[in-house]
Amino acid sequence: MPEEDKGQEALRDAYSILARRARSEEELKIKLAGRGYTPSVIAETINSLRSDRYIDDEIYARQEARRLAVSKRQGDRLIEAGLKKKGLASSLIEAALREVRKEFAEKESLSQFLAREREKNPRWDRARKRRMINRLLAKGYPPELIYGAMFEIKEELLDGKEGE
Repeated sequence: MPEEDKGQEALRDAYSILARRARSEEELKIKLAGRGYTPSVIAETINSLRSDRYIDDEIYARQEARRLAVSKRQGDRLIEAGLKKKGLASSLIEAALREVRKEFAEKESLSQFLAREREKNPRWDRARKRRMINRLLAKGYPPELIYGAMFEIKEELLDGKEGE
């Protein structure tokens, strides 16, 4: 097949891939390489998509960081790791996190998550606290933020007992 036809086929495949969900340039390169396209055809396809604004890593980083922070209630560490895995530059990730956290602070996210968990089960024994700390660490929240929030919960629980 001539190189020009391969380029058109790669472009069609890229549109199909992007129709399912947004992707970073690196993710799209990997997908196209997996379909057997040569590096030159992939580069040409990526350049075409970038110039037509079908892919934009800066916009993608902001949207994905916001989705993970708001919908998944992930901490900055996990969001950063996920975006790096998608091949995004550190500078784009840092800028996206700064922008997202202006709107939705990590501490606020953690507090809302814990409040929702306490509504489900207000009983907070030692084992539950330990499981919750491990869960929050796995969600990418920094230990100092977690322990600060847990201390606040402990104070609230103590205040509640004193009021009885």
